[in-house]
Order: sequence, then structure tokens, then C-alpha cells
Amino acid sequence: MVDVVAWGQYSAPDKCFEYVHSLESLRNRSPKVRVRMLIFNPELQRELLREEFPVQDFEQEKKRPRFDEFFRVRNSYLGLPTTYDEFLEKLLKRQQDYQDQLNKEGIEIATANWRYQVYVWLQDDRESVVSFQNTQEGDVSFLTRDGNLNTTFRRMFDRTWPHPGKTNKM
Repeated sequence: MVDVVAWGQYSAPDKCFEYVHSLESLRNRSPKVRVRMLIFNPELQRELLREEFPVQDFEQEKKRPRFDEFFRVRNSYLGLPTTYDEFLEKLLKRQQDYQDQLNKEGIEIATANWRYQVYVWLQDDRESVVSFQNTQEGDVSFLTRDGNLNTTFRRMFDRTWPHPGKTNKM
């Protein structure tokens, strides 16, 4: 349960590449590992981008090295955004491209229509990384191997994972 498929695509592109590559490599193991991701829908992703990159900061953002790195070097196919709305749309487009790439690798991705404040990366019910978002101290994360807690996270995920004939709402 995370916000987007490609964490850090703009702010930490090297880490993003490692993260996406790690997800893909899970599918190339023998035997294959089932990977499912529950992410925010595009409207919620746009809302997050607006919070992370306020419109009043856009002119300054265009002058930052990461802007050129992202749009001119790493993702020149997107073109250089000239307006704030273009900036958001191009970031969302790149997220969608990552999502398509992961889907081709067999990673199952569903979208949530609500914002959850805790993100969970669960591995085989044995361990998980839990991240509480937007606390006064910033994001707070920890690793747990607590079986009861991980079982609870698995049940939460399974209850929210879309099933045929049901909508994915909370």
C-alpha cells in the first residue's frame, strides 16, 4: 500500500531506478514471486504533487538542477514543461509509464480512491516496512518482523484489494 509505483522519480531518480528494478527482479526469480501494489488513483496522485510542489514555487523549481536533469536528460521524450499544469501532467505521465512497465513484468497494480496515512511494504508475511506519512517529525518508518502485525497488514491489504464485482472504496 503506497502512493505511487515509482517513488522518488523526480526528487531521487537514482533511488527510483533501484526501487523499480528491485520490483522487476522479484518477478524474474524462480519460482516467480507474486507482487501486488495498491496505489493512489491519478486524482490523488495529482493532489499529492500539488502539495509537494506548490504552484507558487514553480518558477523557482524550473531553475533547480533536478528540473533539467529530469526533463532534459532522463525523460526528454516528455518535453520541457512551461506551465505548472504541464509540469504536473508530465510527472503523472512518467508515473503512468512506470506503471505500464511494471504491469508488463507481471506486477499487479490496483488503485485506491482514498488517502491512507500509513504505507506498508509487506514481504511474505514475514517482515514489513511501515511508513507513517506527514507526521510533525516528517515521515516515520520502521521494519517489523512481528508476525501478528504482519498478519494484520496482510488482512488489511487483502480486504482492500479489488475483487471481481466489487469496487475498491474505503
